[in-house]
This record gives sequence, C-alpha cells and structure tokens, in this order.
Amino acid sequence: MFFVGVDLNLIAPLIPAIDTSFRISPAKGGFLVTAFALGYIFASPLAGWAADRRGRRQVVLTGLTGLLLAELASALAPDFFALLAARTAGGLFAGAVSPEIYAWIGDQYHGEARTRSMALASFGLSLSTVLGVPLGMGIGQIAGWRAALGLLAGFFALSETLLFRVKAPLPPRSARVPPPWSPSRQWRPLWISFCAFGAVGAIYPCLPTELTRYGLGPPALLAVLMGYGGLSALGNLVYARVAIHVGLLPVLRRALWSETVIILILTVIALKVSLPGLILLSLGFGFIQAYIPLIKSWASQVPSRMRARSLAWNNTAMYSGLLSGSAAASLVYRHGQFWPITTIGLGFILLATVGLPAPRKNGTFFQ
Repeated sequence: MFFVGVDLNLIAPLIPAIDTSFRISPAKGGFLVTAFALGYIFASPLAGWAADRRGRRQVVLTGLTGLLLAELASALAPDFFALLAARTAGGLFAGAVSPEIYAWIGDQYHGEARTRSMALASFGLSLSTVLGVPLGMGIGQIAGWRAALGLLAGFFALSETLLFRVKAPLPPRSARVPPPWSPSRQWRPLWISFCAFGAVGAIYPCLPTELTRYGLGPPALLAVLMGYGGLSALGNLVYARVAIHVGLLPVLRRALWSETVIILILTVIALKVSLPGLILLSLGFGFIQAYIPLIKSWASQVPSRMRARSLAWNNTAMYSGLLSGSAAASLVYRHGQFWPITTIGLGFILLATVGLPAPRKNGTFFQ
C-alpha cells in the first residue's frame, strides 16, 4: 500500500522537471496525475470482479507486475504522450492492487481486528504522502525524474518478490455471517467515500499555492505538507482505536461533523487571511479526514465472494470524488481567493452526512 501511494504522490513534485524535459506547459503536465487516477477508477471494479472469481493473490501479483512495467516505461518514455500512456497504464494496474489488499484483510480478520488491520494498511498509504513528496523532490533534483520513476519500478519488483514467498492463507471461519450485498446497503459507504474525497480533492491541491501566497517559503511549505501527511497517518490509527471501543458508525458520524466544523473555520480563516490560522487548520484537516479505514471496514461487511467488488467500487467512488472535487475547485479558483475552495469542500462534507444511517435511541445505527 505504501508503494502504491508513493506512485500517486511521487509524480506531483516531478512535474516541473518533466515540463522542462519535454517543453510542455505546467497545465499539460498536470494531466499525468489525472491519467493515473482515471486508469485507477476504471480498472478497480473489473479487478474486484476478477479477485472474487480468481483469488486475491493472483490479481495482486498481476497488478504489481503491471506497475513494474508501467514505471519502467515511464522512466524510458521518449516523449510526453508515451509518458502519459505509461501513467494511465500504471493507474489501471494500481486498481488491481489496493482494493484487493483490503479485501484480503477483510477475508482474514473480523470485527475489531478487521478495523485495526485496515487502519494499518491505510497508515502505509497515508505515510506515502509524508515521504512521497520529499522523496520525489530529492531524487528528482539529484538524479532526474527518470531515475526517480526507475527506482519506484525497483520497489514494485521487490514487493512482488516478497509476495511470491507468501502463501495465500484460507479465510478463518466467522461465527457471524455478513448480510448479503444489496444496493440499498452499499450506497451509503460509496456515497460517503465519494463526498469525503471530493472535499480533499477540492482543498488539498490548493493548499500549497495558498500557503506560498501568504509568504511561506519552500522549506516551511514542505514541513507543513509532511505534517499534514503525518497527522493523516496518525489519524488512521486513532480512529481505528476509538472505533473499537465506541463503534464504527458512531465514530464516523462524529468525524464527519468534526470535519464540517474544521472546514467552516478554515473558510473564515481564509477570509481573514491569517497564515498561522491557515497552517493550524490545514494540519487539523489532515488529521480529521483520516477516517477512510472506517468506511473500508464498513464496505467489507459483505460475503467473501463479493468483498473485492465491494471494496473496488468503494475505491472507484473515492477517486471519482477526488477528481470531481479537484475539477470543481479549478472552475472557481482565483488567485487570492481561497474561501470559494473551502466552501466547495464544506458542501461535499455536508452531502456526505446524508449517507449516514439513522441512529437508534440507544446510540447505535441502522445499517
């Protein structure tokens, strides 16, 4: 999960060097991130179907092999369009890795152990945000963007070698049989995932620009972005621990309403143009939005024969929301006006609360 996340986050700091290498505009270079995400969105449901029919391990190995080849092709790309095609292929194969790993976890663990294990997997994904940006910047400055992508291909080769040595265990028997899959049951985690990532897609990409505009230098900006990723990784673990004691859905409900408050205050801070306040609220946003493992655990509560499909569609909803939020923000963003962006994020989170089940009188939830 860490290397898949690095693959997504590594390309962003390399775009200026790629723009210079191929003599293209920064806007055109941004399509490299979009191409990866689109490939991921379209491949995930198909890979989930294959994993439910053919097995998780076989699909993950295929995905890692494809990622290895895609990164090599990216590193050796002779022109921008070849690089764009390789990044799209990378997204397609990444869609065959991360949802199936979550499904694998869902097969092996139940209840509290499942929530804890999914949080650890998401911790690795969030940690890539902390390390992916500085790693890409460092290697790109020292050896060039091609070397950085080539090194990532080596990481995928190492991951595949390690996975070959792991035997696929049989899922343990559970005393609790999950209810069958139905659209009325699954629309809620899909909707919340879409809206939650819509808020992130609107706010996070604009944060570096706004922090720089308010006077933050490159070293301080890098520290803030690493802090954002570190708090997000920490949030994965904290949410899982609290959910074990309080319950998954009650914690998710509180997280969404807390995120609503954070974004609302962030909007006010953006209007007041306060750099310390913007930094503090940005870090708070990084922590509070780290409840995705709870949604993954919720989406995995289906029979094993359809678990990979459920989690694959969940990932498709996540990345669709990410692109939707980013697209909405790009339509309204004007240099010097951050509050319209945070308002879009606030709208996404308020829409996410529609997907929460109604609480019972005893504080639990209808599912």
